[in-house]
Amino acid sequence: TDVEVLKNTHEATFFYVLRPATDRMGFLCAEVETKEPQELPPGQARFYVDGVLMGESPFAFNGDKGRFYLGQDPRVTATMRDLKREAGTQGFLSKENTVVWHWEIEVRNARSYAVNIQVEDPAPNPAADVFSIKLESKPVPESVLTDPLQGGRKIYRWSMELKPGASSVIDHQVTVSGPSDKPFEPGRGTR
Repeated sequence: TDVEVLKNTHEATFFYVLRPATDRMGFLCAEVETKEPQELPPGQARFYVDGVLMGESPFAFNGDKGRFYLGQDPRVTATMRDLKREAGTQGFLSKENTVVWHWEIEVRNARSYAVNIQVEDPAPNPAADVFSIKLESKPVPESVLTDPLQGGRKIYRWSMELKPGASSVIDHQVTVSGPSDKPFEPGRGTR
């Protein structure tokens, strides 16, 4: 038998996070900011959006801000297609390793209302500072940030609003270059 211990309702800003390198479906997220800091002990929580149960998961909240991942939505998607992937060595006297990735990311909203979307893709993470990274993406990511949920890894982020039934395309190309005597493992594919 379920016993309701605490019911807490707050206004939230909803948006979708899409990470097409790992999954095509978007995650519905909510950001909550409370007027006063709150401390809610860890436990199971049920998440409802417009009266519909989105899921149940462990939950804790301490402070006045939080981001919550509510579940996947098959109607908001991003498909990443490989256009080019090359690796090679160039130069006659001073050899240089170069790796080029080029993708097309198609973002779709099959919902009947407009949605706010954040598309995220991991930035290259060369082990040595001697590597240069050249980004040629249209549109250009709005930010390169460090994501604690991805182990402190740097990610590119694009934000957009898509109208009902609309789609948008990101042309995303990254080139990594460095000395041939420094190992660099490209190790990156697509879904």
